[in-house]
Amino acid sequence: MLLERILLVLFPNTVKSEFACSPIIRGAMQGEIDQYGFERLQLNNLADLDRLVAERFEMPPRPYSTDIRSALELVIWALDHDEYPYFSIFRSEEAAFPDKPFGVGFAPKMWRYGETAAIGICFEALYQLKQVEVSLTMDER
Repeated sequence: MLLERILLVLFPNTVKSEFACSPIIRGAMQGEIDQYGFERLQLNNLADLDRLVAERFEMPPRPYSTDIRSALELVIWALDHDEYPYFSIFRSEEAAFPDKPFGVGFAPKMWRYGETAAIGICFEALYQLKQVEVSLTMDER
């Protein structure tokens, strides 16, 4: 099933999948644009983060923030759509922020940190690939 999703992303016109027809609501979540052109959003829970990822990347609804396999679909999206694709991920208790051991980057030498690899991938993909900076309320993480 994961292979089918990878093929669907890489070759959307040749692979049929049950996910290809999933409805996506566009424009449901919008934040304020800062002086650098980045959109800033405050979300209340991981379900909102999952909806935002699906909306901005035009992908089917999935648990991107809690399921590493779903989050890796964002990496495949970047490889397929970015002009200069790059991806790195590491785990380091010493180099990261407290309680955020996973460093994720979609650009060389630039990382965002997350409590889990999946959350890190979601935050960095939105920031680097869609210019959206997301913050979650602490009590809902």
